[in-house]
Amino acid sequence: MTESAARRTTRFIYVSDATAPTTTRQRNSPTEPRYGWRVIAANNRPLGRSSAVFDSYHSCRAAAEELQQRVDDATSSVLFDNSRGHWTWAVALAGTPVAVCVHPYLRRIECVRALRQFVEAVTAGVPSAEGVRLFGARALREYDREAR
Repeated sequence: MTESAARRTTRFIYVSDATAPTTTRQRNSPTEPRYGWRVIAANNRPLGRSSAVFDSYHSCRAAAEELQQRVDDATSSVLFDNSRGHWTWAVALAGTPVAVCVHPYLRRIECVRALRQFVEAVTAGVPSAEGVRLFGARALREYDREAR
């Protein structure tokens, strides 16, 4: 697949909270880098992400590939958060959450539509050939927020 064709299709990307080295800054992090995956639409809009962080790129990529291969076995749920008044969705394999929405929705119908788009995208998704994107300490802040 050509680079321009890959940019126009739904794909998995892999992100890390490691900091990319520059000419003035070495790749030096006090903690080991963590990894997560996201499903990105053809217009570069994030559709969903992994529900957990991974200690290695290999385990992150394996989890994304497992979801892609077993998406027909997955169960999904749409949930309402009474305290915030928002809808969210989650996807599970064998009862274990593997994917969640990237942001909450104000209307249930929007949440259901987003979940449907995510499942369709996972089925058609193309693993990124770009490798890991190093976004620094803030890259996985959504995961940290949910852990509290």
